[in-house]
Amino acid sequence: MTVFIALLRGVNVGGANRLKMADLKALVESAGFTRVRTLLQSGNVVFDGEGDDTAAAGARLEGLLETRMGKPIPVLVLTRAEFERALAANPHPVDGPGAGSRVVVAFLSRTPSRAEAARFLAGVSGPERCAVKGRAVYVDYVDGIADSKLKIDSRLGGVATARNWNTVTKLAALAADA
Repeated sequence: MTVFIALLRGVNVGGANRLKMADLKALVESAGFTRVRTLLQSGNVVFDGEGDDTAAAGARLEGLLETRMGKPIPVLVLTRAEFERALAANPHPVDGPGAGSRVVVAFLSRTPSRAEAARFLAGVSGPERCAVKGRAVYVDYVDGIADSKLKIDSRLGGVATARNWNTVTKLAALAADA
């Protein structure tokens, strides 16, 4: 049995794409997954399943969500091991007041090429400190996230969904609670 972590993009953000976590839990269970747990109201779900095919798990959930929501909802799925490796690769210190909400990991649907990563990093014009490692972008919003102009999706291609450090560490703990 594999522990998966699914991150839905754009659910319950600014009043759009409203989805109760109890409904999300039921939807994931209807796909045949077990031990389904959700975190917060922003589309974070941990579950168990057979095999380790994250693309197949994501496609199954996206299909069910599109039927339920009436429009496509991107879903990024990682195994617990992939998620933990991504967290371990964070180059930014996460200590001091507010660091847990200021440091963000954006998970990507695909690994960007070196050229795409270089263009993205060269285009960062604000105070943010960024690193691209595999399918993750690590951002330290030094002056806070509210006024940042940083865009991730359009420069790296594919789909991205971001979670702050507080959320990713809670998800890791939830996934580790076997």
